Amino acid sequence: MHILPRLYGSTTVLDCQGSFDAGAGRVLHACVHTAISDGCEHLVFNLAEMNFSDSMTIGLMLLIHRDFETFRHKVSLLQPQRLTKNALESCNLQSIIRIYETEAEALAHSLVPA
Repeated sequence: MHILPRLYGSTTVLDCQGSFDAGAGRVLHACVHTAISDGCEHLVFNLAEMNFSDSMTIGLMLLIHRDFETFRHKVSLLQPQRLTKNALESCNLQSIIRIYETEAEALAHSLVPA
């Protein structure tokens, strides 16, 4: 998995590309740690270019969300693949982690207090 961070004020968009496999968790964790160190208040995972993700991906996103929520910060998903989105919705997890279809919507959410 390849991750490219983009900063927009206190929002960090992580463009995720490729497959989420066992080694990807370490890479993702390092990017999240850097975002927190940089003062990130809203973390957006852009999943549009992910060609594979599984339940491990969802579990990791929930753990990251929990950590961010401690500081009243937000985590959102942008354009998850159909299977990932269906899994989130079947467990009603979209009420915990917001899902956006456009980056503009996700960035506008950054302006709303947590």
